Amino acid sequence: MKNTLKRAFIPLKKVYPVRKDFFNALKGQNSLRGFTLIELLLTVMILSVGIIFVLKSYLLLSEAINLAENKIQAITYLDRQMDILRFKGIKEDISQLDLENEVTLNNRTFSLSSEVQPIYEQTEGEEERVEIEAIKEITLIINWFQGSKQREERLISYVRSSEKEQTE
Repeated sequence: MKNTLKRAFIPLKKVYPVRKDFFNALKGQNSLRGFTLIELLLTVMILSVGIIFVLKSYLLLSEAINLAENKIQAITYLDRQMDILRFKGIKEDISQLDLENEVTLNNRTFSLSSEVQPIYEQTEGEEERVEIEAIKEITLIINWFQGSKQREERLISYVRSSEKEQTE
């Protein structure tokens, strides 16, 4: 019976080898070394610097995403306006086009302006340039403020003049 009890109750030291420091600490001997205050302060400082860099990169990333969204909105709006002007160019005279207005897209105010320029052709023997009456250059400009900076996008296209203007 003694052999059975010995086998059933094997001391933990033999089954799970543990460092001597653990058993010395249990006995009251302080051989385990803790962290000093300087080590803890240094760790907190390093972690806080890391967190500051992570937050700064997050802020820069959110500003870049906001700028990209505004550029996409502005370019999409310019493209739609240019399609309308191309269609108008075929139907009516756009040489006197003066497009100046403000547009609000997703709670942001954009200002839109336009310029219409004639296209010139220069022949080899002549010094003067001759205006090509059938084609005009249209530039649409959209501006907005992002933070303290003014942003601008331009879209340039060539539009055929109206049938009326070409026959006159």
